[in-house]
Amino acid sequence: MQSLAGIFETAKKVNAIHAIMLCGYLVEKGYKGKYFINELERLAIKKLGIAEPLLKTSVSVMETTDDEDEDPYEAVDKMREAAATEHPEQIEADDWLEKIYPCLVSAYSSDQGLFNTGKNLLYERVQPYIQVSNACSWLSILFSVLFNEPVLVVELSQKKAFTGTISGIADNFQLQLLLMSIPQLGDTIDAELTAVVNGTGPQDGEASVAGRWDMCTWPVLSASHKETGNSDSDHWIWSEGNPADIEQLDGRRVILLKEPSYQRGLYVQRSFSTLPASINIENWLSEDELNQWLEKMK
Repeated sequence: MQSLAGIFETAKKVNAIHAIMLCGYLVEKGYKGKYFINELERLAIKKLGIAEPLLKTSVSVMETTDDEDEDPYEAVDKMREAAATEHPEQIEADDWLEKIYPCLVSAYSSDQGLFNTGKNLLYERVQPYIQVSNACSWLSILFSVLFNEPVLVVELSQKKAFTGTISGIADNFQLQLLLMSIPQLGDTIDAELTAVVNGTGPQDGEASVAGRWDMCTWPVLSASHKETGNSDSDHWIWSEGNPADIEQLDGRRVILLKEPSYQRGLYVQRSFSTLPASINIENWLSEDELNQWLEKMK
């Protein structure tokens, strides 16, 4: 892997990309990304700098194109066709990023130290371009993942609650499935599906299960919400979002589990194959402790 890192920049583009993707494959097979990550990060920052004018223009085109007159994505494609002649180096750099970002994702999701370094180096750089770049979008999604994040989970119908932490959860589909693996909250999904969701098994379970709850944020219980008469869906925790979007109360992300308003199918898979996910339960609340939290929310 160290030898391959030495040709990331010097070899022909197609060979260099093959070398990078081979390193990503080896990481997914259990080898450490530390042997090549510094060189790959250096090149990623360099290529982002070269591609940035193209990405900025793409964002501007997306934001200024009227859907009724022209599809924004088609407008971006036309702009890029012109740029291929006028600024081929920008197109080349963007294409390079699109081809190698899975290797970055594998390395960062397999090692907490590499993740922290990568987030410091790249998160602010990729964030403005998530609309127009798969590479930037997936890196942004990965860097939004929380680790050792304090949570309060309340199952309202059973009046059961616990405090703890969550780590490595990429989206709220995965969050609900992990909650469905906790025996104290009801019937659990089977061990094979749990392994898919927590990262100890294959990335895709090739199955779907019925969601058990409407997951809600704590303001759904607040007096102000009750007074408005608005729908509870205003405070749903949408499956397509991620735990970083969940509102906090006293330093904890609060996840309320309510009876489902309709049946939802949850496809059993995880976004990042080498990223383990977990819910660590620290304390099951007594009835009095739970009531104190509920009163605070109200």
